[in-house]
Amino acid sequence: MKGDHSMNNFKKTNQRRGRGDRDVWFDEKRNLYVGQLSYTDPKTRKRSRPTVYGKTPKETRDKMKLMERDLEIVIKQRREGNITIGAWLDEWFIKYQNIGNNLKAKSAERQAMAIKLHIKPYIGDIILKRLDTEDIQGLYAKLAASGKKNGSGLSAQSIRHVHNTLSKSLEKAFVLKKIKENPIKNTEPPSLKSRKANVNALTEEQVRIFLKAAEGHRLYAALMTGFMTGLRRGELLALMWDDIDLDKRIAIVRRSLVTTNEQGPVFETPKTEESNRMVPLPEDLCSELRKHKSRQEAEAVAAIEKAKDHSEKFHIKVDPETYYKDSGLVFQQENGQRVDPRSFSRTFKRLLKKAGLPESFRVHDMRHTFASLLLSFGVDIKRIQNMLGHANPEITLSTYAHLLPGALNDASAVLNGRFIET
Repeated sequence: MKGDHSMNNFKKTNQRRGRGDRDVWFDEKRNLYVGQLSYTDPKTRKRSRPTVYGKTPKETRDKMKLMERDLEIVIKQRREGNITIGAWLDEWFIKYQNIGNNLKAKSAERQAMAIKLHIKPYIGDIILKRLDTEDIQGLYAKLAASGKKNGSGLSAQSIRHVHNTLSKSLEKAFVLKKIKENPIKNTEPPSLKSRKANVNALTEEQVRIFLKAAEGHRLYAALMTGFMTGLRRGELLALMWDDIDLDKRIAIVRRSLVTTNEQGPVFETPKTEESNRMVPLPEDLCSELRKHKSRQEAEAVAAIEKAKDHSEKFHIKVDPETYYKDSGLVFQQENGQRVDPRSFSRTFKRLLKKAGLPESFRVHDMRHTFASLLLSFGVDIKRIQNMLGHANPEITLSTYAHLLPGALNDASAVLNGRFIET
C-alpha cells in the first residue's frame, strides 16, 4: 500500500544457530526449527523478537508469515490510534506473554488458544478503547451457550480461563494508558461451584493384577513408581537419576514434563512451591529401580555396539548417539530421550485392557490410589499431604476422605459409651 511503511517495523532475523538458513534454524535442544522476527514498536521504538517453532522449515516460515500479517495490522492500527482488541491481544501475547517472559510453555499454549478460538472471533473487531463491560459479559454468555466447535457451551472453568486471559491483557493496556479504565472489573464470569474431586482409585488387588500384566514392559518401573510414590505424571517422567538416592531411599521432585502441541515434551517447574519435595521410596521400589538402571545401562552399551557394527558394515563413521543419547532421565524411550506424557497414558490404557481392568482408570489414578491406600492404612494426613505436594492438608482430606466412610465411622465409634451411661 502506498505510504504504508509498516514493513519497516519488523524483519526476519539473520542469525544462524545450528542447521538452517538466514531466517530459520534448527534448535537441537528442542528438536524443532525456530523462526524469529525483529519487531519495532512504531510509537516507543522499542524492539522485541517474537519467536515461532515448527517441525519443518516450511511450517516455521508459514507461522512467521502469519505473525508478520498480524504485526502489520497491529502497526497500522497503532499509528492510527484505533487498535482493535484482537490486534492488542496479538501484541500483548507476543511482547508480554511469550515463553521468553517466564510464562510456562503449556500456559502460553492455553492463552494462545483462548485468544484464537474464544475471544477474537467474538469481540476481536471492537476498538480497544471502546470495549465495555457489556461486550465482555455478552462474550461470556455466547461462550456458555455455544462456545465449542460442535455448538455446545463451554464449561464454567473454560470461560474462567478466557476471563483470566482477557483480564491480564486489559490490565496491561490500562497500565500502558491505552484505555482509561479496565472494563473487565465489573463483569461477572461464571462461578466455579465447589464439587467433590473425581477420585477413582484402584484396590490393592487391582494394583497387583495391573503390575502383573505390566511385567516385562520397559516402563514397568515407572508404573510401579507411580503407584508407590503418588507422583503426578509429569513429575514421574521428569525424574533424573541425580534426583534419586537409592541407598537413602529418597527422590527429590524438582521439575515436571508436560506436552505442548508446538514444542512436544518440555520441562517446567513443578505445579506449586509445595510440589518441590522429597518423597520416600519403599525398599521394593528401590530394588526394582536398581534392576531398571542396569537394563538402561545395557541399552546404552548395545547402542554403541550397534554403531560400531554399522560403521564396519557400511564403511562410514556412525555416531552412537544416533541410536542412544542419554538424557539422564530415569524413565526414557529406547533412544534415551524423553517419554511423551501422552504416549505414557496410551501405554497405561493398553495395559489396563491387558489386565482386564476397567479402562476408565487414568494415569492420575495411580496418585489417587497411593493416597487412598495410605489413608486406609492409618497414615497421618499431614504426612500424606507432604508426599503428594499439596499446599495444605485440607486439600488432601477434601479430596480423599470420602473414599473411606468405613474407616471414619470406625474412628468415631471408639467414643461410644465413653460419655453417656447406657
